[in-house]
Amino acid sequence: VSSGRFQRSFQAISQFVGGSMRLRHAYSGYIYESTEDGQVRVSDPKTGRAGIFTPDAKWLSGELTYADHHMIGHIGGKTAEGATSLGALSRRRG
Repeated sequence: VSSGRFQRSFQAISQFVGGSMRLRHAYSGYIYESTEDGQVRVSDPKTGRAGIFTPDAKWLSGELTYADHHMIGHIGGKTAEGATSLGALSRRRG
């Protein structure tokens, strides 16, 4: 896959909304978005269910009690040492 095609595909499924990061999972279709208080809201557009998770992917509230912990970590700012998360990037831009 050429880098240009990848970049266009990524842009189609991710966006910065009001200073928060929003990303659609390519396989499940779940929407992952950062919240102002540092948590991650995950919603399933097919069923309307949603849940709130910590950046460590611990469920806090909502009907949706499971989600991709890697995506939650990226959006919530939890990354390997030296890496930059999408969530941290959105907070720097905001």
